[in-house]
Amino acid sequence: MLWKIFLIFFEGKDLIDELACTQYFHKHPNNRRIHILAFLTLSCVLQVIINYYLSINYCIGFICLVFFSYMTFNKYAAIGYLPIMLLTLYYISYLTTLWSIYYYFIIAVSCLIMQVLAHIAFEKALPANRYFEFFVTAPVVVMLMSLNNIFGVDEELVEKIREESNKWKDCALENKIN
Repeated sequence: MLWKIFLIFFEGKDLIDELACTQYFHKHPNNRRIHILAFLTLSCVLQVIINYYLSINYCIGFICLVFFSYMTFNKYAAIGYLPIMLLTLYYISYLTTLWSIYYYFIIAVSCLIMQVLAHIAFEKALPANRYFEFFVTAPVVVMLMSLNNIFGVDEELVEKIREESNKWKDCALENKIN
């Protein structure tokens, strides 16, 4: 029920409807793979940038913020992202000195471009134009669906999301690329 604190940001009427809306725009498996890779890379890059300009304490705060935000939606998705974020934290001092900080900004922009191109190539639609969907619901849905395909986690929730996602077809037609 903690997810209700995010209700003002929802496009849908409730949690299932919001996740279904996001899932509709992330159906293609290759698009989901690219999104997971891009999100994991972006989270690592953000940790390096945070550590460079602030300190490791802020990196820990960033990980906690991401983990607990995602945990309010789905524990499997939150746990799915945790290992790579903790691994980045372990190697943060090495990563901060590996390259110039400007390369990390280039990597971040490249990840964003890669996600846009994945939407155009695989979904034949433009990506989300809402920050909440970009930072919260899309990573949760993409990880949840991928973990469900691999390990069969949270079958009941995933089935509800798939049923509801077909209702978003009209909304999707507005974002279609011919």
